[in-house]
Amino acid sequence: MADWARDVAHVADALGAERLGVVGLSGGGPYALACAAVPPLADRVAAVAVLGGVVPTVGPDALATGAIELARRFAPLLSELRRPLAHAVSALVMPLIPFAHYACQAYARTTPEGDRRVLRDPEMEGMFIDDVILVAKGHFQAIVDDARLFGRDWGFRLADVSAPVRWWHGDADHIVPLRDAQVAVDLLPDAELILRTEESHLGGFATADGVLAFIKSQL
Repeated sequence: MADWARDVAHVADALGAERLGVVGLSGGGPYALACAAVPPLADRVAAVAVLGGVVPTVGPDALATGAIELARRFAPLLSELRRPLAHAVSALVMPLIPFAHYACQAYARTTPEGDRRVLRDPEMEGMFIDDVILVAKGHFQAIVDDARLFGRDWGFRLADVSAPVRWWHGDADHIVPLRDAQVAVDLLPDAELILRTEESHLGGFATADGVLAFIKSQL
């Protein structure tokens, strides 16, 4: 995860961006926090927004429970079989792509009402389908590699995050339980938890305007 901050520093240099606001949703949460924890980029990050973010599974900050904690348990398997696993995921998902609309709606029916509202939005559904098609071009290797990183040490501590953090989280999140988010926020030096009632893991999309307003206020 720490390596990501170094990559972003190169992009920021290319763009001439002296100050940055970083937003991370779900598995993007650790990457966003890395930007504000790993020097020299950390000095340029004005604020971080996290929406339903993944929490650490190993190391001094280890606190993950539920689905994300499985990444730690299966870390050796994910490392040894990363390519075969990606091809297996590809074989399972690729036949569904022509029926992506129906698959998305079927998944929505398994989620709390807050997430259903997000997934019923045609533009949101289109974004999810576009994301699936994009990751399919890499034979779903990115998904397996993300899971692999979730089961390893991030390379920084939550206490290292120097920028203000605002963390939105649904009280019905079935991927990252609310209690995990509460503990993570307590470990961050300058953080505020925003509770989203009756929302699960994808509910953060519904508060995009508030997220961007927070980032803008810090820049």
